[in-house]
Amino acid sequence: MDAIAIRSEVSIGSVYRFFNDKQSLILTLADRWSAQCDEMFAQLYTPESLGRDADAVIDDFITWLGQLLGDFAGARALLSAALVTPERSDNDAWTREVERFIDHYAPGLPPARRRTAAQTYMSVTSALMVAAVNAGPLMERHLREARSVLGGYIHELTREAR
Repeated sequence: MDAIAIRSEVSIGSVYRFFNDKQSLILTLADRWSAQCDEMFAQLYTPESLGRDADAVIDDFITWLGQLLGDFAGARALLSAALVTPERSDNDAWTREVERFIDHYAPGLPPARRRTAAQTYMSVTSALMVAAVNAGPLMERHLREARSVLGGYIHELTREAR
């Protein structure tokens, strides 16, 4: 909490005025992070956005994520913690969105295969994002690698669906 007060340029008493403990602060930050991520994904998966090349959608995802990590205080720690906890595996809403994304660019994949591909895409994305946030000053390099890997996977699924 001391580090948060110092970075925020407020007294520790001011921090505790709004947050009873570290857990309540973390939960508030996690809620804000989640809301911003939901907004980002909602923009990515609009019909207009999906009307573009898959690489453009992936590029926007990586760009927006990089900006969010840079602009959101505590984002790196939140993302790293969120992506390595088992609770995130039950996020059916995001899985459905990724399935829709895959179905748009790889139509014809059987539903079970598309579901597996969406889960794999999310797992790979998670691992790549953890690597990027843990890379510190090399984050941009890791985000470029993530862009390449995710684009390659979508292109492979597109070939498979033909």
